[in-house]
Amino acid sequence: VPIAMAEITMLPKSQVSLEGDSAEKMLRLMEVLEDHDDVQNVYANFDLPDEVMAKAG
Repeated sequence: VPIAMAEITMLPKSQVSLEGDSAEKMLRLMEVLEDHDDVQNVYANFDLPDEVMAKAG
C-alpha cells in the first residue's frame, strides 16, 4: 500500500472537556481560524461531546 501522506503533528498532554455554549463557541473559533488564509495548521486540546459534534455537521 503506497503512503499518501505523512506529517508531524502536535498532541496535547491534557485535554479540556467543553460542553454547551463554550463548545459551540470553540467550534466557531476553530472554523474561523481554519478558514483564514494566513493560518496553516490549527491545534487544540479540547474534547467535545458527540451531540455537539453531530450538531456541527
